[in-house]
Amino acid sequence: MLGRPQVSVILIAMISCLFFGCAGGQKSLPTSPSPLSDIADFWDFGQVREGDVLKHEFIFKNTTERDLQVKDVNTSCGCTVSDVKKRLLSVGESTSLDVKFNSKGYSGVVKQHIYVITDDPEEPISKFVVKGTVK
Repeated sequence: MLGRPQVSVILIAMISCLFFGCAGGQKSLPTSPSPLSDIADFWDFGQVREGDVLKHEFIFKNTTERDLQVKDVNTSCGCTVSDVKKRLLSVGESTSLDVKFNSKGYSGVVKQHIYVITDDPEEPISKFVVKGTVK
């Protein structure tokens, strides 16, 4: 049985795909990093060839005052895959958030979102964004 936070994440992902589709479209980007990440939460691959598999590593840091558990990692589309190296982070500890985006079948500006779901009651979801211009 799914818990309330898991259902919320699934609904967010489904609504995002309904409104924006997997191809991205024009979406506004976050203006500042998530409170849980002291590294920028946006990466622009620049111009890429259609069919390239693009990779980027974000750093996800626990800046809370307690241990933090990463419950899940979701993406806005099946063309984007992401995972964290470590699921339980002590105060101040960081982990890698590896992202792969397959540009096959895309053209133009594409933005994909990655959602890191944690047990932090004040900020349970952190969003990361990757972007590329597929030629």
